Amino acid sequence: MSFNLGNTLVGQGKFSEAEVSYNQAIALKPDYAEAHNNLGMVLGRLGKFSESEASCNRAIALKPDFVAAHNNLGNALVGLGRLTEAEASFNQAIASKVDYADAHNNLGVVLQRSGRLSEAEASYNQAIALKPDFAEAYNNLGGTLTDLGRLTEAEASFNQAIALNPDYAEAHNNLGVALQRLGRLTEAEASYNQAIALKPDYAEAHNNFGATLTGLGRLEEAEASYNQAIALEPDFAEAYRMLTHIKKFQRQDERFSKMLELYRDNALPDERRSHLNFGLAKVHEDLGDFERAFTHYSEGNELRKKLLGYHVSKDVELFMQLKASYPRIEQASLEPEKSSKAPTPIFIVGMPRSGTTLVEQIVSSHPLVTGAGELPYVNLFGSTMATGCSDISHQGLLDFRNSYLDKLQGCSEGNLWITDKMPHNFRYLGLLAAAFPEAKLIHVKRRPEAVCWGNFKTYFSNNLLGYAWAIDDIVVFYNLYQSLMNFWKNALGYRIYNLDYELLTDNQESETRKLIDFIGLNWEERCLYPEGNKRSVSTASSVQVRQKVYRGSSDQWRTYEPFLDGAFAGLSR
Repeated sequence: MSFNLGNTLVGQGKFSEAEVSYNQAIALKPDYAEAHNNLGMVLGRLGKFSESEASCNRAIALKPDFVAAHNNLGNALVGLGRLTEAEASFNQAIASKVDYADAHNNLGVVLQRSGRLSEAEASYNQAIALKPDFAEAYNNLGGTLTDLGRLTEAEASFNQAIALNPDYAEAHNNLGVALQRLGRLTEAEASYNQAIALKPDYAEAHNNFGATLTGLGRLEEAEASYNQAIALEPDFAEAYRMLTHIKKFQRQDERFSKMLELYRDNALPDERRSHLNFGLAKVHEDLGDFERAFTHYSEGNELRKKLLGYHVSKDVELFMQLKASYPRIEQASLEPEKSSKAPTPIFIVGMPRSGTTLVEQIVSSHPLVTGAGELPYVNLFGSTMATGCSDISHQGLLDFRNSYLDKLQGCSEGNLWITDKMPHNFRYLGLLAAAFPEAKLIHVKRRPEAVCWGNFKTYFSNNLLGYAWAIDDIVVFYNLYQSLMNFWKNALGYRIYNLDYELLTDNQESETRKLIDFIGLNWEERCLYPEGNKRSVSTASSVQVRQKVYRGSSDQWRTYEPFLDGAFAGLSR
């Protein structure tokens, strides 16, 4: 009776009451394996992971081949952060029942959190194959695809989860994240609003909504969203970090006091501690304590690198492949299309934090240009060809071109000139020149110390920028970038317009006129006032580009020079 009542209460979402009922069932029958298992599941739902682990282990001791108990034990171990043991539990469940969709999905969660994204994708796809209406697996698959940078596929996966379960607040929130990274901030806003309408106490959605509002330039609303997230979850480290970048802190600020309190908690998980360090670094900058700020930047970066498991040798190999593949790409180059009405791309490339966002704001201030932001499509459709991992041919280039232009058309807003300012497209300039003979290629170059420091002090939500979390790695990556740009300069010559960021800020009008002339557009005075461009911006520069162009920003790194121990001495020029 108590066991059945517990099951009914679980179905009603009354987990605390279900816990009581299962305990009563166990008191009456101590060797009731099913009751121990269900109690373990309920305790997990209540966040009592240590108790959940004990209950699941008791169920397994009574019934060693109890598949559901192995699965629930895995969930408890995930909650306790013991991912290796959790993986073993889910694998045990799958070994006993190969078609156990829930276990495949849960294994995917462990693999995703462990950074094994391709394996996670396979687990989620297996769960969906076994259970085609598995909304949670579609949502989790979307999260992995987001982490892999395959944002269009992620969007489709989240939409499928929502189609299966329209009230799935987490899927609406995650769809918002994908749309935000695609630069579609108005749509992202709608997704976050839907998530919050379904789940008003959803702190993560309030925080993500704040990021979108920041990108839209609505900073007061953004601050309110971050504060709401913190009110709902007082130890929400990411929300504190985001808040620090839209306001200047004073020493007596209560949010600063709370951040310090959280920082002193030795049990704070590494991911949250990393967010908190970047936030505290910004606050100490506001207070003029640069030595303390540097300490926090260093600790935050170290934690982030540990979580991502990056090694720079991966990028060394990539850059070698790019150079080796280019001669074949050049031989397959396409000829200009004389009567094409397709949109013309303006590729704005360079290192992150080099000024690409500002340049896009300038160019897209022209009424004939649409600023599409950081589009993932060059990497998505062209990376394997650029590195020689897929067929390099005239037809291959044509397929790449058509796939890209099809996506670009959807961003055009009726204009025939569209900017794509994904900075790391500098890796693919040879491919872009071969596939888009009509395109404009703009390379933004900034003082190397300023770029490298800008990368180190920025918390990039994109997990693919692994080099950015250690000064030494950043210097190596910058030198790889400089070497590759020299390679492109020799191979492509006049095709690339090299725009000096410092010259642009020192001689704004003359450099802007030359830039607009290179593109082939008539002069528009509004291009001198990029701060008035109201388009959405979803990059780390979303706050800065709302300000007037100013000089001297490339010297800000010098404030930290005493703490860098000559780390930038080996930078290429």
